[in-house]
Amino acid sequence: MYQQFEKAVKEMELYEKIALCEVVRTENDLRKPLDYKSLNSFWHRQGYVKHPDLVADFSWKEIGAAEETKHPMVFWIKNFL
Repeated sequence: MYQQFEKAVKEMELYEKIALCEVVRTENDLRKPLDYKSLNSFWHRQGYVKHPDLVADFSWKEIGAAEETKHPMVFWIKNFL
């Protein structure tokens, strides 16, 4: 799916980079499934580089929560050039 997405973006010839972001969670976060496996090695193999210095906060309501809370999201960037 991501390879098709990247191909479509490349064909536009408008962008030099593509980015995605993931929610930052601690290793022992109870919201992670017991069999959770990080996707870091997958993104790295796809040519993305994690930029821990690029973080944005997005707010949403967690399951079972009464209110929205901020969640840090770290960016991964891939250069097309």
